[in-house]
Amino acid sequence: MIFNKLATCCVIAALPGMAAADVLSFTVGGGVPRNWAQQAAPYLEILADRFGLKYWYTALSASDANRFSIKIARMLTGRPRILMFNLAYHGTVDETLKWTLEPGVVQRRFHVDYEPDQDPAATTRIATWNDLESVEDALRHGDVALVISEPALTNTGIVMPEPGFHEGLRALCTRYGAYLLIDETHTLSEGPRGCTGEWGLEPDFWVAGKAIASGVPCAVYGFNEEVGERLAVLLAADDPHAIRIQHGRQSLYRALHQ
Repeated sequence: MIFNKLATCCVIAALPGMAAADVLSFTVGGGVPRNWAQQAAPYLEILADRFGLKYWYTALSASDANRFSIKIARMLTGRPRILMFNLAYHGTVDETLKWTLEPGVVQRRFHVDYEPDQDPAATTRIATWNDLESVEDALRHGDVALVISEPALTNTGIVMPEPGFHEGLRALCTRYGAYLLIDETHTLSEGPRGCTGEWGLEPDFWVAGKAIASGVPCAVYGFNEEVGERLAVLLAADDPHAIRIQHGRQSLYRALHQ
């Protein structure tokens, strides 16, 4: 199965800008068999077509895909916090293992203190699902790098978005300079294009886990052209705080600037 191979490739795919030679030099240079890279390329184009994002990474779990997306958003915005929805589930990401039982108070979901001496609110703000006013109240602080959301809330049964909710969420993220991540780990079963494609959502980042590889331990996360261009500048500048991908930095930079 192609995604079984894709899972081991650690591919960055610039679609359609990256030349086949660049994809091959990146993947083979990183220890991936050449024929696997060749087979992966058309499927990466399918990801771009179905979910509307140009650039793609792979990971081994949706939790990691969410973690990496959060790191990129923090790098690009210089902001420390994420915004999530109360009672949502996004894997084992520390920032999302929080909830609020009373307004304005962020708490850990578990009694075990897995972040000793750290205020749970230091990394996380929490809004109420289907309540755009609570989203805007959180974003007004100007310290949210990324809003992470499912298309429909799935950790407490399934709570569908009210009409206009996602359009309003997208508009608020744009207004306040926060990136929007749509986590489709639980909702990809909506159809071949997930809720994102079927409902016309417009995320900056997109994540899916094992469902995209028929249960094989694999995940993908994509991001849009604006994120890719800004990330490429960091990589090309050899910023010590940038993500370093062995053998791949110059291929990505060339793809974005040719």
